[in-house]
Amino acid sequence: MSITITEWTLTILAAQIAAVLGFIALALVNPLKGSAAKKQTKTAVSGYVPSSVAFRAFLQMLTVTAILAVDFSVFPRRFAKTEMYGTSLMDIGTGAFIFSSGLVSGPRINQKNVSFIAKVIKTSQIVIFPVLFGVLRIAFVKSVNYQEHVSEYGVHWNFFFTLACVSLLATLHGTLFSRVSYAFTAVIIIIGYEIALARGLEQYIISAPRVDIISMNREGICSMAGYYCIFLISAEIGARILPKVQPFNMGMIRFKVLTATVGMSFLLYLVCTLHLDLQVSRRLANASYVFWVTAVCTSLLAGLFVVDHTLSRIFKNSAEQLKDSPVLFQSLNRYQLVAFIVANILTGLLNLSINTLQVSNVYAMGILFVYASIVSSSVVLLNTWK
Repeated sequence: MSITITEWTLTILAAQIAAVLGFIALALVNPLKGSAAKKQTKTAVSGYVPSSVAFRAFLQMLTVTAILAVDFSVFPRRFAKTEMYGTSLMDIGTGAFIFSSGLVSGPRINQKNVSFIAKVIKTSQIVIFPVLFGVLRIAFVKSVNYQEHVSEYGVHWNFFFTLACVSLLATLHGTLFSRVSYAFTAVIIIIGYEIALARGLEQYIISAPRVDIISMNREGICSMAGYYCIFLISAEIGARILPKVQPFNMGMIRFKVLTATVGMSFLLYLVCTLHLDLQVSRRLANASYVFWVTAVCTSLLAGLFVVDHTLSRIFKNSAEQLKDSPVLFQSLNRYQLVAFIVANILTGLLNLSINTLQVSNVYAMGILFVYASIVSSSVVLLNTWK
């Protein structure tokens, strides 16, 4: 249900103000403040912290497995994507992928000593592959009349374009507005987006006729606002918990940042869904969806961090060994997009080759096992070769 501006009560305004203040406080967390700066240590790769590596690997394998599994009858329908409103396992997939990408992009786009040209070149190298594959996907889908849900992203748009656009926008933000925190910008954008949805944008996305290039792809173009907010929030978190230079009390900083973000995200999710009656919509990528994805992802990340930190304390003599993540985890982290592209290619080929709905549960599980093995092996071999 959409809302009008007059329904923004003092409770809602207080929650929004609390969110802004909370994210500002999050932005002010300086890992190298005070005496901590005297005891700083360096890490080779900011994204390679065991808990964050496991988090990204788990999400990646869950996502690529579900992409194909949903086409088989063995996959429970309650886990499939919702049509317009609601939450399910697969609804969180795209949002979690964006969150995961933003998490490790935060330290990169937050670098102060890198020129604008260097950042643009680096970002161009990153976005060229999703753009290229997005174009190839359009050509493939249209040429072979492959099944597609136009109501998800539009006639020509797909998730690869969304991924490329949010990465490029975040880099421009980090360069042109480096003094403005990502999280603060995300809150301002999501408030503006919700006002636009309430003023008629939601109805336009749902039922407008497809008469031009914009209206044909309105779902993908408009939902980019929500996905961009997810990326900005996760980039803010990544910049705070995965800095290039880490102080001795980095563990406590990570714990504070993650718990604060979990609390704020769940609070705002409850305000949106219970008080404002804004149903979660992946198709709209509205405020409820943004805060739901953020709450779930940060909860999982915080849980993995607690396990990682606890094991490090218990096995103090093996602390160095505990820092070594499994090869598969490291490979999925380094080549996340490659795994996603390979998964999409294999899914397309399998759907063109067999009638997945007629496959028995036993054969379906066997196919999924081989499929997951191929995706995993491809990134491991690529990581080993590189």
